[in-house]
Amino acid sequence: MLISKVDYERIQAVGPDRAASEWLLRCGALVRYRGYEKWQQDYNGLPTGPLEKYKIEAINATDSCIMYRGFDYLGNVDATVTQVWARIILNALSSFSGIKI
Repeated sequence: MLISKVDYERIQAVGPDRAASEWLLRCGALVRYRGYEKWQQDYNGLPTGPLEKYKIEAINATDSCIMYRGFDYLGNVDATVTQVWARIILNALSSFSGIKI
């Protein structure tokens, strides 16, 4: 499966927070859940248990490879993004020839 392709069936099956967590972690981002201080960074160490227990509180996407194609994963996630998305945008813009940042 392509990391950047949104799997809508997966979102339906496990809920938006779990599906978004899986996508973000596969792309190298970090996720923190409400009520937890530790950042989740290991895809294979995703917590198990009731899906409603693990709601995304914050996302650190610094130096990750997330792309706009996967943003639908975040559509139903009620999270406060604590890292500035501008870094992602700057990284994306720098890949276009002719644009100097």
